[in-house]
Amino acid sequence: MNKPQFIHDCNNCTFLGADQEHDFYYCGKTIPTVIARFGSDGADYVSGLHQALQLENDKSYFDYPLVKALKLARKKNLIPTPTH
Repeated sequence: MNKPQFIHDCNNCTFLGADQEHDFYYCGKTIPTVIARFGSDGADYVSGLHQALQLENDKSYFDYPLVKALKLARKKNLIPTPTH
């Protein structure tokens, strides 16, 4: 989806896209993070760049919302892709 489904009140965040359950964002304000929002209430989200980085190579977490947000942020060159 190309438009957010839920209200997100941070002007510093970049909308990355959405699936049927989540809106995905990248926020680089103070401490960079990725966000998966699942509702419009203030607490209806999960975030954590460190957690997404830890799980991205584990195939059992392929569809985990924060891993999806990380992949979308990398596609937009907001987070560098590691070169091994």
